[in-house]
Amino acid sequence: MGSKRTATLRGVTLIMVAGVLTILAAISAGFYTVVVMQSVSATRYSDSVRAQMLARAGASDAIARLREQTFFDTENVTDPWSTVDWRHGAVRQISFAAQTTVNGKKVPASYSRAIGNSSA
Repeated sequence: MGSKRTATLRGVTLIMVAGVLTILAAISAGFYTVVVMQSVSATRYSDSVRAQMLARAGASDAIARLREQTFFDTENVTDPWSTVDWRHGAVRQISFAAQTTVNGKKVPASYSRAIGNSSA
């Protein structure tokens, strides 16, 4: 009779261990999901902060350029904020155009650069 009781206890122990392992697997799967979601959220937040800082930097750069130009010369048609050159037949120009050199000549550069993200 002792061997039958030992076999029953072993069966109960096996079921208890399997149950505990199932619970641990469920908890670890939930923890993994939370960790992945938090890392994605942190990446998105970091990218949004970078975009906001870049927008503020652009506005601050424009303000600084305007202040510098008004300090040196207040009424000049060639100033970067002037978009129409009235002295040369009302020719339109790009205000605050970035300059690049092409074949030894300075030309306005396009603003088509992309912002890198932190997920790469």
